Amino acid sequence: MAQAVSWLRAEQTQLWYVGDAGANGRAPRYDLDGIDELLGTIEAHQAAWDEWFTAYRIVPHRVRYEDLAADHWIARHRSGT
Repeated sequence: MAQAVSWLRAEQTQLWYVGDAGANGRAPRYDLDGIDELLGTIEAHQAAWDEWFTAYRIVPHRVRYEDLAADHWIARHRSGT
């Protein structure tokens, strides 16, 4: 859910990272349909990645969006998750 909300907010405001010069200055607005659509897209992307990893017998390093958003360095370097 958090990933979908973050993605929609970035699309609405064009603020993709702190200090993004391309931001439009607009306030984000609640859009349940937009969140639902992005949840579906995220789930479809995840399923495609899972299928690809399985086909090539690769065990991916799994990172939860919330962990990455909270501390990207730790999320990238933690093992066993």
